[in-house]
Amino acid sequence: MRKSLPSFIVVLIVSSALCWGSNMLGGWWGTVLVGLGLGLFINSQRGLLLAILAGGCGWAIPLAYRTDLFSLIHIGAVVASMIGIGSGYGWGVIGGTVLLGVLLCGAGYWSGSALHAMLPLHRFPAYRQANKKDQEPSRLQATNLHEQALPD
Repeated sequence: MRKSLPSFIVVLIVSSALCWGSNMLGGWWGTVLVGLGLGLFINSQRGLLLAILAGGCGWAIPLAYRTDLFSLIHIGAVVASMIGIGSGYGWGVIGGTVLLGVLLCGAGYWSGSALHAMLPLHRFPAYRQANKKDQEPSRLQATNLHEQALPD
């Protein structure tokens, strides 16, 4: 766990930056693509956690960067009154924005995870190199394969 923590943090920073950058360029769908990549190449519980955090951070950090907390809630209150839910629910608009980022990245992760199960990624040399444990079957697996191949 300790060895993989720095790589977890690096992947989180890069994926959050990609979500942020795509949002700044008007490509909200970039968050879905980040989640798709995480699901395709990091297909585990750690990948799901990365997708949730990257989507949330990628949408929350720009909000915090552009304004301080008081004006952010004020802007949220204006948007809330414009959509007709009342100006007292500005925090809900801000929370809904971050939740949208989490859901978009999570949906992309889910799709990437499904693609991971369908695509024969083990044929690509780069994927085999990254997942060396999948190259050789264990002794127990080799024994079971040998027993299955014997005729009755």
